[in-house]
Amino acid sequence: MNLSARVFVSLFFACIAPLGAQTSLNFNLGGPGETIRDQFIFADGGVTATATAFSVNRTTSGATFQESKVVQWSPGIGVKNSSEVITDVPYVPYYVDNQDHYDFVLFVFSDQIDITSVQITPSAGTFDLDASYWLGNIDTNTDLSGASFADLAGFGFSSRTDNDSVASNSSRTFGISTPTGGVNAMLVGARVGGDANFDRFKISTVHGVAVIPEPSTAGLLVCSLALALRRRRA
Repeated sequence: MNLSARVFVSLFFACIAPLGAQTSLNFNLGGPGETIRDQFIFADGGVTATATAFSVNRTTSGATFQESKVVQWSPGIGVKNSSEVITDVPYVPYYVDNQDHYDFVLFVFSDQIDITSVQITPSAGTFDLDASYWLGNIDTNTDLSGASFADLAGFGFSSRTDNDSVASNSSRTFGISTPTGGVNAMLVGARVGGDANFDRFKISTVHGVAVIPEPSTAGLLVCSLALALRRRRA
């Protein structure tokens, strides 16, 4: 193989290499003991997911999102909203639920990802496991405090998707339909406007795939030049 052929082959594989560079992501959200924070940051495959909690009072007309606490426990993360009191008793199981507040966790990712599924784990006993979620591309500094459900589109979220199930005492995983090109944010929580049975769970795992960026203009130019050089030498 002559020099020009070797150069062409090297450039060709450099151009197509990103096309096979799929990175699976599994953000495991559980942890030992019980920890209550304003925010948690999870990492996998070189991507970080920042989790922040919000709640909306479902008994008050015109209620808006209020920042809450993220609670990590062995099954995953939950939410402590303003109606729930932190006590001295260890391991109070704060969950994502919709009993008096709609509880949500906002995940903001450091890169575009294709979210494929979310695993949730119920409270001790049997509870409904219906969920609602929004996907979007948002400013990474977005604060939902004071916003309404109707304001979410203005932040860059798509319309709400509901995923209903049946009462269970076992974990379940539901699929996420992510638009082409991926997203950098997901707001997920207990079902909005569901049936009379309230939902209650921890968010255990978020699964996804890192989105491969489109080839840059410079990259395309290099590939084009390589092909042109090959044709000229042929």
